[in-house]
Amino acid sequence: YIIMAISLRVSPQEQILIENYANVHGISVSETLRRAFFEMIEDEIDLEYCLKSIADYESTGKAYTLDELDEEFDRK
Repeated sequence: YIIMAISLRVSPQEQILIENYANVHGISVSETLRRAFFEMIEDEIDLEYCLKSIADYESTGKAYTLDELDEEFDRK
């Protein structure tokens, strides 16, 4: 692992919110922010795939079953 320190400026109210969230979930503030950051990235990637899929469907009219997608992406 590479260790990277990141500084983040937040208001006192935001700091309390972040710390309370971390405490409720039994994780560190660092882990809380790390999870939130990567979840945000994954959500954006999922949205891009979704919008592309909608555009593909609208242009071709072809829909796929979950089994077909699993086979296409070798996810079995």
